[in-house]
Amino acid sequence: MDQPIVSILCLTYNQRKFVEQGLSSLAKQSYPNLEIIVVDDASKDGTDLWLKQCKWTTDPRFQFIFNQKNRGIGASL
Repeated sequence: MDQPIVSILCLTYNQRKFVEQGLSSLAKQSYPNLEIIVVDDASKDGTDLWLKQCKWTTDPRFQFIFNQKNRGIGASL
């Protein structure tokens, strides 16, 4: 029986100091049918640049979305 997909939405804004630890924890999940959607809300502290070159860009479970301007948490969902 196929397992249902579980989606995790990770919103970030100016969290460069913490984003690596958070994504590392998500990447360690053992559930096989998992998608992790990371939305950067136009960070100004380098979070977006780090995300664009992090090791999870080649992990098929991860999708990255980059807002061009800060939209706030409600609009980024």
